Amino acid sequence: MLSSTIDTFHESLTQKGLKVHHVNSDFSWQSSYDRAPALLSISSHIICLTDNIAYGVYKYAHEKGLTVGKDIHISGIGGYDTSSILTPELSTVAYPYQHAGEEAVRLLLDDNSVTKLKLGYSIQKTNSFSA
Repeated sequence: MLSSTIDTFHESLTQKGLKVHHVNSDFSWQSSYDRAPALLSISSHIICLTDNIAYGVYKYAHEKGLTVGKDIHISGIGGYDTSSILTPELSTVAYPYQHAGEEAVRLLLDDNSVTKLKLGYSIQKTNSFSA
């Protein structure tokens, strides 16, 4: 699923004429903090695979005196509650984790042949990211 998500992002951005670069990180904020210099040497627009990864880039930007939303643009995926405590709040793609878990249990317990289920998401756009 992870490679599918990355491939979909890459394809969508490329179709819009944007150049895409990947910098690998684990899912910790510390890992993305450590890789932030490499990220910023490539682009000032950073889309993180999770909100947690975005936190490390936020921390690095703050320590370097960069203004998120002006000098650097950051977004995440997840819609974590903690993303709202950042300044500016993190732009994120909110995923319905609770609903996904409920649906997974329902599908596992039902004698059902459904193997894929599309779940909705919402874009929470703030001042942390602009094109």
